[in-house]
Amino acid sequence: MIAAVVAASSLGSACESMPSKGATADGPESVYPQLVTLQAALESYWAEHGVFLTTAQWYDPESPLNDYLRTGTVPSDPWGNAYQYQGIEQDGKVVDYILQSYGPDGVDSDDDIECSNGHPA
Repeated sequence: MIAAVVAASSLGSACESMPSKGATADGPESVYPQLVTLQAALESYWAEHGVFLTTAQWYDPESPLNDYLRTGTVPSDPWGNAYQYQGIEQDGKVVDYILQSYGPDGVDSDDDIECSNGHPA
């Protein structure tokens, strides 16, 4: 298993938090380390394969990303919800992605925390 280890400062700027409604002490503060870990795993996958995961690969229980995570699986966000992922394709390759937590309310709304990290095609 390949462990993804990247300093938080190198990826943290790629995450944006929308104004949060009802966030708690175990909310956004604990979501960022998970997002940074997931981004590091995605970056490691990209470095090895030259593309990011497809959306279908992310949601597959046997996702190739599992090999890049110490836990062996994508965790739930601090509110117990699945992280949302969308692979963005260009010329038939996944060159970017959107990764997000839907925040405390668990639905697409203004308290979402979103990350993206593009690479040239």
